[in-house]
Amino acid sequence: MLLGLGLWTFGSHLVWALLDTLPPGWDPGVHLHLAFKYWQVLTVGSERLWFDLLNVEPFYPPLYHLSLLPAFAVLGFSTDTAVLVNALYLAVMFLATYAIGRRIYDRPTGLLAAFLIASYP
Repeated sequence: MLLGLGLWTFGSHLVWALLDTLPPGWDPGVHLHLAFKYWQVLTVGSERLWFDLLNVEPFYPPLYHLSLLPAFAVLGFSTDTAVLVNALYLAVMFLATYAIGRRIYDRPTGLLAAFLIASYP
């Protein structure tokens, strides 16, 4: 049941990535732009690479944006690639929520918690 729910969630994200033709909204657009700025810092090269990486954005920590870069290198720089990487993060959150719910209460509670996470837009 958990596997089916996970496949349904990943499949719905894949379908959304293939059918959606609108430009990204405000927040996703900002994060896509920040990932592009990190990409520029890494591809241009600099003697102050660490300084430049840590000063791309003073508000958001760099881990998320840097984690997008390997996928962009393989699949190309697009919003679809970012949606697929987000689906992987959703899978991690999905499994962790199930495990916590199962450990604290029981298996049905873990499945309910995973379902609630899976239905989050």
